[in-house]
Amino acid sequence: DEDQREETEKLTFSPAAPFGVQISDGATRASGQGELLSNRPLRLGEPFALLVVSGSVQLSVTTGTGPPSGRSWSLSEPVRAGPGTSLSVCVRRDGVRFARNDEDLGAAPNSAGVSAPLYARVLLLDGEALIRLDACYLHYFHERHGRNVALLNNKRTARRTNPSAEFNDAVCLSARPLLEDEIFEIRIDHLVDRWSGSLEAGVIAAPPSQFPTTLTDIRQDCWLLSGSTVMRDGATVRTGYPLDLDDPAVVRRGDRIGICVKASGELHFYHNDADMGPA
Repeated sequence: DEDQREETEKLTFSPAAPFGVQISDGATRASGQGELLSNRPLRLGEPFALLVVSGSVQLSVTTGTGPPSGRSWSLSEPVRAGPGTSLSVCVRRDGVRFARNDEDLGAAPNSAGVSAPLYARVLLLDGEALIRLDACYLHYFHERHGRNVALLNNKRTARRTNPSAEFNDAVCLSARPLLEDEIFEIRIDHLVDRWSGSLEAGVIAAPPSQFPTTLTDIRQDCWLLSGSTVMRDGATVRTGYPLDLDDPAVVRRGDRIGICVKASGELHFYHNDADMGPA
């Protein structure tokens, strides 16, 4: 069931909290004093974000699924925050990066290229502390979209309203701009084999004033992959890209497609965590 899969994969605190820590609100709030982990490893490019409501916390990542086992990474000075402060950690290819109040604090030493599954680790300090996962850091779809789109699961799922009878007019945008080296990833939950095409994916510099029927109709500041063809502002700039979004033998139900703009300015696509190279 799609809703059950979404609930299973939602990033929260682990419900297996140690003595002295209380978990509530669907494992999205924690209070007390002690150490706890995220419920699952962080995906590449996925932020684990907190808002400190009271007390103070320290944030790091670890390979272990239960303290004190596993190897951990943090900044040379612990990432610590008090009431009203937001903290986040994100595992990227250039290292494990931390941020405080949207300010990038840099990568943890010796963390570049870390490939082991990493869990977020939160240490509640100073007696009573209350924190909650801050959803504003997570990606979801923009409220503006094509007429054939319905948004579900707090705007994290996009679905065609009548996929067997209508095509096109289903352009969706991320709710916020992508950061450098940040991966925006979608999971394909359902496919309809009635039409010859499948997905188009890419980036635009700003939301269009009027939604086009397809991404290939955008003629300004748009860079995308249609099938295996890379297009820039509606014109073909490359054919034979190693990922073909129209091939049902390549892109299947359950697959994940990622989009990333590198610090170098290159656009990369990912297929089930595999970097398909610059477009």
